[in-house]
Amino acid sequence: SSGINAEWPLRPGIKGITYGKSPTTEYHVNRVKNELDISEMECTDVLVPPYPVRTVVNKVFGDYNVLVEDLLEHLQQTEDYPPSYIHIDAPFCRVLIPGQFADSVTKFLERQGF
Repeated sequence: SSGINAEWPLRPGIKGITYGKSPTTEYHVNRVKNELDISEMECTDVLVPPYPVRTVVNKVFGDYNVLVEDLLEHLQQTEDYPPSYIHIDAPFCRVLIPGQFADSVTKFLERQGF
């Protein structure tokens, strides 16, 4: 890409991808039905209840390391008990954050322009 975020109009009557202006960051988080695809789920790999919770950011594309650094910095500034690491699950285009941070992560990404 030449670094220009062009807006391509769709030809009338043709359904497909609409290209809008993308955020200037090195990663992109997709929306599903206009909502960022962020959920909380129990960690099923922990055998003893109470099961801890993970915040999952789905449909991430681009440079995961930049997203993880940005998120860790944001959580360290805003949470009393921030996570010490974030797991990148590249084959499934998602990141896994230990703890219940879905609201905080959603607000952060929306402020970033996603």
